[in-house]
Amino acid sequence: MGATYLAEHDCYIRCVELHGVEPARVYLAGLAGAATNQWAGMATHPALAGHRTLLVDLLGCGFSDRPKSFSYRIEDHAGTVAQVLDDMKIATCEVIGHSAGGAVAIWLAALRPSVVSKLVVLEANLDPGSGSASVSGAISMQSEEEFLTAGWATLTDMIKTLSADWAGVLQTADPYGVYWTARSLHAGTDPTAREQLYALEMPRTFIVGERWLPNPKWDDLPAHGIPTPVVMGAG
Repeated sequence: MGATYLAEHDCYIRCVELHGVEPARVYLAGLAGAATNQWAGMATHPALAGHRTLLVDLLGCGFSDRPKSFSYRIEDHAGTVAQVLDDMKIATCEVIGHSAGGAVAIWLAALRPSVVSKLVVLEANLDPGSGSASVSGAISMQSEEEFLTAGWATLTDMIKTLSADWAGVLQTADPYGVYWTARSLHAGTDPTAREQLYALEMPRTFIVGERWLPNPKWDDLPAHGIPTPVVMGAG
């Protein structure tokens, strides 16, 4: 396991590294998720295995630390992953991110355009104001105190009814970090993740699940040179 020290927060962001050929592939998980769990099976699938691979747990999740001094804003998450790339001496990589991790991946590509050669995002948060129907929106409707005292328990109880695997990963997440990451997703960034995505010049792909379609949020992507392949039965 690799550990990059972040002096400004006196903490470590950690990743699992799988050795292989370059370019490297960097995987980022969604809200409260751990890349070390979410992506391990896919990264080692025979169709994808063989590349140098970094499964990076964002601060507040998985094996990484949970500093209270960190903002947990999407753009700041991207900055910490950029420090991992620098520390691991990654000269070129392909970045794959899901949901909140997709928004982080977009910002990472904007921060390191000479390093990120390809970008693949799966149902990433592109715009502010996701609404209460989404997990991040529902979290953002609560105050920090409300979420930490009751909302987190409600969320974890709900997840237990949906997925034992997801519930297990959630137990490794820091409620404080999840709250402020969700707030950042809901508030959006400046520029937005969508604006950043459209401005990037490397090959970009936006994967969507069939269960989310039709979805007007993603209709304009092909016009900006971003393919939107659909995974049947997913979403």
